Amino acid sequence: MSKKVSVIFPFGGSYVPVAKSTEVSMDKWDEDIGNMRKLGFSLFRAFVAWDRIEKIEGARDYSMLDYAFELAEKHGVKVMLNLGGVFCNLVSIYPPWWLVHKYDCQRLMPEPYDRARPFGPRQEICMDDPVMREKGEGFLRETIKRYAASDTLHSWVVWNEPMLRRPCYCPHTQARFRDWLKKKYAGNIETLNAQWSTEFPVLYEDWSQIEPPAGTGFRQGGISTWLDWQYFQQDNLAGALGWINSLVKEYDQRPTTSNVMRFDLGDEAYETHTDIHKIGRNLDVLGYSQYTIYGDCALPHVMSARLDRLRSASACRDFYVIEAEAGRVSFGSAPSDNTEASPGPVCTSDADRILRNWQAVGHGAKCWLGWKYRTRVADTQSGCYNMVAFDGSLPKRVKALGEMSTVLQKHAALFNERHVPQPEVAILAANSTCVWGKVEGHLFSDKKEDSYWRRGWMGAHRLLREAGIGSDFLDDLDVRENALDKYKVLLIPFRPNLEQDIADRIAAFVKRGGVAIAESIFGYKSDFGRLYYHAPGCGLEKVFGYTTADPLAPDDASMKFSQKHGGGEIKNFIFQEVLAPLPDAEIAARYPSGGAAAVANTYGKGRTLMAGTFLFSQYEISRNEAVRNLILSELKKAGVTPGYEISVKEKTFDMRDIEVCRLAKDGEAGGSIWVILNHTDKKARVSLSLPESGVKGYAELQTGKTIAAKGAKKLSKIELSLPGKGVAVLLAKGTEGLRD
Repeated sequence: MSKKVSVIFPFGGSYVPVAKSTEVSMDKWDEDIGNMRKLGFSLFRAFVAWDRIEKIEGARDYSMLDYAFELAEKHGVKVMLNLGGVFCNLVSIYPPWWLVHKYDCQRLMPEPYDRARPFGPRQEICMDDPVMREKGEGFLRETIKRYAASDTLHSWVVWNEPMLRRPCYCPHTQARFRDWLKKKYAGNIETLNAQWSTEFPVLYEDWSQIEPPAGTGFRQGGISTWLDWQYFQQDNLAGALGWINSLVKEYDQRPTTSNVMRFDLGDEAYETHTDIHKIGRNLDVLGYSQYTIYGDCALPHVMSARLDRLRSASACRDFYVIEAEAGRVSFGSAPSDNTEASPGPVCTSDADRILRNWQAVGHGAKCWLGWKYRTRVADTQSGCYNMVAFDGSLPKRVKALGEMSTVLQKHAALFNERHVPQPEVAILAANSTCVWGKVEGHLFSDKKEDSYWRRGWMGAHRLLREAGIGSDFLDDLDVRENALDKYKVLLIPFRPNLEQDIADRIAAFVKRGGVAIAESIFGYKSDFGRLYYHAPGCGLEKVFGYTTADPLAPDDASMKFSQKHGGGEIKNFIFQEVLAPLPDAEIAARYPSGGAAAVANTYGKGRTLMAGTFLFSQYEISRNEAVRNLILSELKKAGVTPGYEISVKEKTFDMRDIEVCRLAKDGEAGGSIWVILNHTDKKARVSLSLPESGVKGYAELQTGKTIAAKGAKKLSKIELSLPGKGVAVLLAKGTEGLRD
């Protein structure tokens, strides 16, 4: 049907047709897509807009989309097709006019007490409306069959940024909620009554009587009812993506994806009702909208942690960057939540943009797309979010992206077959803790130091990354699927909630030889808020060798660790617990009063360490050296050491600001791609010892130059100079598949 395109690394930008506003006129498309090819781009993203294609029911006009595919074929680039929803609607961003006015489909009811009929030209239809699903399925099936036959198609996006969907309280969603509850409680309404009666007695006699809660607390209802509603919303959203995915798979086996946002990789996932692990199980590969200009995303360690969370949740352990800033982001003013930016155009520099793109590749990205190739020409975002100039000419910024793409295309096979190696350390950062903490209401605030859950896992990751140790993030879903079998060490930042099955699996992990390191406040309550009289609950006191029942606010005292555990002194942070060690446990640290501040224990073939204060969020905020030394000493005992050795000649340069990423071929020790990133504006002369033997030199894939290497036992030593915001991409000379 179309000419074959050689192996590619998917790289480019979103283009036409678009799903909202007005795209550039069709007479510009041929030249633009031809320029993409000249730049070295290999792919663009196009949207399927139901409201545009089927303006009149049954009369579907695919001519614009067909023309985009025709031009892509002509110029030898691929198309990523955004098939399913956009933002708040399950299919396309706006429902067709006839769906609203002919069939009177259910308008969204985002508030439980709002029974008013929405009005105006913009309508949102509940994704649970059966008529909308029926009509939408017919449209989706025809679209999938139409383009699944094209060799130009690369992959499918089943929903663009689904976290922007709002929950609904309409009768259709309530019916789904009741079905969800029946399944969860095995059809036993008495079990539900017991679970929901923690705040006040609940005495439902029939499932039809149940309505979703309006909130939680003594004014609106108990924690259990609200938690069930939250988890249902997450399951319902993940299931909707899975529904579209299943339709695609009936006709085509090319990859399916959906791009989550920074909100979904932090505390805000509670508000967006997104669980990246559940969504990841319903797709082939997770995607990301990797913008660096919002909130704290400009911080390298924040982006690094979020990329690894995304990779860990993706079914294939790779991910796509489906959107990233590619030029001017805001035309007239700064984004509303970027308080440090001044009014005016918001741009990132070419060097910083290329650095962040390589950071994504180093963490496992197998696709990069900028938003957008060419700006919209009407309504919002006209005149901004553009790689090229308004007239289609090619400024320096898009040429820099083209140069990066050219490198990736030249070595596409090498990058495609190499992945982030399996780490030895896992960080437990469960969705249940985020949801539970938000529902409890007192564990999070706007203060920097109070986002305990997010700062905990981010701090653990930062500590490991800056020490050259890779890590994965685990959810309770992973733990229940025996994922702990892959790791030597489990770090448990901020985990007050604990259920018996998770505790049992942690205990089994330690018993067979694993090392678990936890911090205050650990295992105080069940996932549904029921307090244990002693922590940690669920029998883990025998595993960790202590009990406690009264966490306090910290005083000025510090915990002093024994020499066996590094001999460091760590100041209490947020909490201060005096632990009661069991008879066979070891006191690893004491307070000046003599009380136990940290306890180490042996359980089966493994070991545990529990600290009575916050360790990991402390490191995230201040890079506390005593915390770093403690954790690294415990990892060393477990046989976990850095994956490389690094030093920087400049005495004023902090070598932790150099990030080293590794991509390796499964089952092979050599032939790794090394991505070395200088996250500062300062020049750095770097010495690296990489775990590859017999290597005489490394090819720098961006320049083609060779960097000499000296062998030392099983290491290859190299020296290189990195300018500010500089990147080196290295591969051992002689590696099979390396193209000169």
